[in-house]
Amino acid sequence: INEKTDEKFKKLKKDLNNFGKSDEDKYKSMSYPNFSYDSLKDRKWSFNLPKEDMLLFFEVIAAWENGLFTLALSGIRTLIDRYIVNKVGDVGTFQSKLKKMLEEKHLNKKQYELLATIIEGGNAAGHRGFRPKKEMLDNFLQIVEEIISLDYKTDDFEKYNEIIPKREKP
Repeated sequence: INEKTDEKFKKLKKDLNNFGKSDEDKYKSMSYPNFSYDSLKDRKWSFNLPKEDMLLFFEVIAAWENGLFTLALSGIRTLIDRYIVNKVGDVGTFQSKLKKMLEEKHLNKKQYELLATIIEGGNAAGHRGFRPKKEMLDNFLQIVEEIISLDYKTDDFEKYNEIIPKREKP
């Protein structure tokens, strides 16, 4: 964990230990159900998300852990929307946003197709009473984490490029 992540973790832990409220009293979402710190051990990248998105992600994880799959899928859809808007702006419908992400090479074709399926699942959960099975939600969550986390796991790579010695030309 880098210092920035460690500071965020300490602050979040303090916020969540205070019955799920942050020191700003804006966030009450983690009071129930309580989430497991064990679930976040392999998701350290998520502490680099914008605070609102980080807390939403933790709510998704809490819902997933507690079998609240409809809520978790609706939350995943919202998380995808926030991620896309952060990358390309609010350019209309989900279809328009995904297309813009593909055009600007933030997604490859396979990721585009996977996210389109997940978004449709989220739409069905929110508007048509769809409740995904655990296996489906596990797969959806894994794909979304893999796509979004790439932006937050690779923050230091520019610095790494500067540190790695360049090959000398003969």
